Amino acid sequence: ADATLDERLRAAEALLGANLTAAAAAAYEGVLTVAHDHPEALLRLGQIKFWANDPGGALPLLERRLAMALDGDAARAQTHFGLAEALRFTGQSAQAVAEYQEFLRIDPGSRDADVAKRAIDSLKE
Repeated sequence: ADATLDERLRAAEALLGANLTAAAAAAYEGVLTVAHDHPEALLRLGQIKFWANDPGGALPLLERRLAMALDGDAARAQTHFGLAEALRFTGQSAQAVAEYQEFLRIDPGSRDADVAKRAIDSLKE
C-alpha cells in the first residue's frame, strides 16, 4: 500500500536527521509529487539542495515556500534565511540583502543572526 503523506514526511525527517541527505531529498521529492505545495517539504528540499551546493535548485523551492508564508508562520524566518543564502550564492546580492534583512526583522535573536549580519556587511561592500 502507498505510504500516507504523514508517513512519507516522517521518513524524510528521519533520513535528514540521520544526515542521509540524498535519501532525504528523494523522500521530500516523493512528498511533493503527492502534495505539490507541501510547505515543509519545499523548505527542507530547498535547504538540502543549498547544502548540496545547488543554490540554483534551491531558489524556486524556497520562493514557492515563501509565497505561501503567513505572518504567524513559524518557518517564515528560516525560509527568508535560506532564500537569502541561495540568492547570495547565485550572485543576486541586492535581493539577498533584502531577504537577510527581512529574516533579521522577523527573528533577530536567531542563531543565524550573526551569519546574516556578516553577509549583509560583505554584500554591501
